Amino acid sequence: MKGKVRDFVSKEGIWNWSKFDVFLPPNVLLVIAAIPPPSDDAGEDVVLWGGTASGSFSVKSTYSNKRIFSDENVSVEGCISFISVQVRDFMKALILRKVSRKCLSDKEVRHISWEPPADGWEKLNVDGAVKGAYKHAYAILEGLNLAWRRGCKKLIVECDNLEVISMLKGNMEPHAFCSSLIYSILDLVKRDWELDFRHIYREANKCADWLAQWAVSLNQSVFNLLQPPTGLNQWLLHDHLKVAYSRTVIAGV
Repeated sequence: MKGKVRDFVSKEGIWNWSKFDVFLPPNVLLVIAAIPPPSDDAGEDVVLWGGTASGSFSVKSTYSNKRIFSDENVSVEGCISFISVQVRDFMKALILRKVSRKCLSDKEVRHISWEPPADGWEKLNVDGAVKGAYKHAYAILEGLNLAWRRGCKKLIVECDNLEVISMLKGNMEPHAFCSSLIYSILDLVKRDWELDFRHIYREANKCADWLAQWAVSLNQSVFNLLQPPTGLNQWLLHDHLKVAYSRTVIAGV
């Protein structure tokens, strides 16, 4: 799961729980619930030390911290261990702050559009209709089986779910809830054909996105279309004309 904190906040300014609650244990969700979501009106984030009213770190404030000396039998080793952990976490926060500032500054505007495959290649664009790695992985598996039956030998697979593509490329361990699908896809990779898995932005996946949303309203699990539905034609035309959509992204990503 990747993204900035603001990516998990709804337009109404509250936590968008549907984006991350399945990945975190209840105790962590309770901690997040107690933290106000980021807001432009709240000003810039600042790293603070909780042991002083000013937020500035000092060794004296650590020694006087009630969390250490609430137990009269606390050992010197215990104090040292506690201070070490606090200092480590404080330094991590400083590093993350520098990294996040760099990411925010290294941005660029890209013009995103669907690209046709090169000569000799075919392309499979998939979308899971419902957000989540499982649905996207299932869509890729079904699409690959269909492509194999059609005799494809060189196939580009595009998906706008970065987690799934990362798992298929070996950059991320498969999630437990979709590992069986990922391994089934990797078994298909071993067949006599060339597969190229690519992550794309949603702006370059308009047709697959429309079809996935349209299919939700139907009472069939799998079906073949002899011709595109009427509502899809406008998006097919967009792809044919290479209509581009502006998107601000982190440079080099």
